[in-house]
Amino acid sequence: MSNNIKILILLGLILLAIAIFNLTILYKPDTKQHIKNEINLDISSCTIIKEENTHGGFHGDGEYFAKANCKDNNKILKQLSKWKSFPLSKVLNQIVYGDEKTTNSLAKEKEIPKINNGLYYFVDRHNGWPIPTDGSDIFDRYSFNYTFAIYDKDTKKLYYYELDT
Repeated sequence: MSNNIKILILLGLILLAIAIFNLTILYKPDTKQHIKNEINLDISSCTIIKEENTHGGFHGDGEYFAKANCKDNNKILKQLSKWKSFPLSKVLNQIVYGDEKTTNSLAKEKEIPKINNGLYYFVDRHNGWPIPTDGSDIFDRYSFNYTFAIYDKDTKKLYYYELDT
């Protein structure tokens, strides 16, 4: 085989590797698709108001937050039949709103109002398996990997949050 053919083959393999890298590593679904992939909730009729993503650190640690306005209330409510109704469990309330010892909370950081008439979904991903739970044992560990979503029935807003530490 001549040197020119070897160079062309090597160049082709390098370009193929770059293309595969771009398609697999750099591809990130949009917010609506991400939420659908993670908690099987179709929010295509909603408008994304805010999105923050700090994932990408060591081992993919970071936070993902999205806030959506869901005017088409009936379409969303039909999908939330397996979500739990407020009030939040004691632990989940502490995670979102903090307690007397907490100076900062998820609600303050992400501007989540006090919700009285809502639904929530909490999935613990600590052991790599998404398990819907009440979060009662979450403070008994050194790291957190969970997905938390709250739907405010009064304002028709969805708050979606992931934490990976």
